[in-house]
Amino acid sequence: MTTDSQDGSTVLFHNIVAPYRNKLFEEISDSINLTVYFSKSNNKDRYWESSPENYNYKSRMLKGFEIGPFIINPFLWIHLLRDDPETVIAVETLQTVVSTFMLVILTKLTGSSLVLWSGVFEDEYKYKRSPEMIHNIDNAVIRNTILSIFRICSEFYRKLLYRYSDKHIAYSPDARDYLIERGVPEERIRVGGQVVPQNQIPEPSNDDVKSDQVNILYLGYLRKVKGVDLLIHSFKGIDSENIRLTIAGDGPEYDSLTTLASGDDRITFTGYVEGVQKADEYQKADIFVLPTYHDPWGLVVNEAMEYGLPIITTASAGCRQDLVNKNGLVVPTDDKHALKVAIETLADHDELMKAMGKKSEKQIRELSIQAGAEPFIKSSSGN
Repeated sequence: MTTDSQDGSTVLFHNIVAPYRNKLFEEISDSINLTVYFSKSNNKDRYWESSPENYNYKSRMLKGFEIGPFIINPFLWIHLLRDDPETVIAVETLQTVVSTFMLVILTKLTGSSLVLWSGVFEDEYKYKRSPEMIHNIDNAVIRNTILSIFRICSEFYRKLLYRYSDKHIAYSPDARDYLIERGVPEERIRVGGQVVPQNQIPEPSNDDVKSDQVNILYLGYLRKVKGVDLLIHSFKGIDSENIRLTIAGDGPEYDSLTTLASGDDRITFTGYVEGVQKADEYQKADIFVLPTYHDPWGLVVNEAMEYGLPIITTASAGCRQDLVNKNGLVVPTDDKHALKVAIETLADHDELMKAMGKKSEKQIRELSIQAGAEPFIKSSSGN
């Protein structure tokens, strides 16, 4: 869809069309005059199919091209000048660095308010396994040199970006603290937790699928930063035949992870799952584990809670402060022993495991799509 120039309008710039965002954008557009610009339709490592045409919000797919990890949208400025929004909300991603910087310049020239939507935070593990394109370099000297340059450039870029942004929406308390540490006044920041809409939670094919064994589930992309190798090492150290590990998903680490897991017939790989098949994996599981080295949020935790699962994740998951309380356990990042102990603690205490699962289901029901939309509505000019 296209839009005409309108007073009080808002443009939201997003990197890709993601199914879990569509309902959020629809909810926001019910309260403000919103148009969503998409930098591209999808990433090659995302297997989902999603179109904004199926939802009731205005959108525009921008033309562009890619150079390495970056998406360039050369005609962004034309659309923005034509639509002349009062507010521009831009998601902060590595992909869209060039276009986001263009938005900084354009909003300063036109007088539009720039709101930065960010999940960025740092701890000692953030760069241990990412960016993966740098960590895939074999030569250690070259790899470490490029990583150091990348970190310096990222810090400089973000300080500049934050300086010229008018308001901020942070994914999490971690992201809020990161902004404050870099000089953003706290009164300019709103914290908005990430939401998975109910219509993105498929129903399982069978309600009665639990087995007598304890089923541990990881579901997500198989990348180094997700720490699935750590989970496999931890699981293999558990001396019990009454426990199973299912790894659902696909990605560049699939072959190395299946090799690592070989010899342990308690570990199953399903490949990529979606829809009813994904729902069935959640339904069969007893415990969900996200062993990440760094995640701005971790939306799979939202999904797992919808199915009433207790959560085990690390101190490097952005969602841990908002979502993981009495419904799960948070372990130190990159700690195989702590992860093993956490799994054993829940697996060996059935009542605790079930109680945490019930708390997950209750807690996630309180995180509505309306609550997710509120920071965007309030951050628009005039709110």
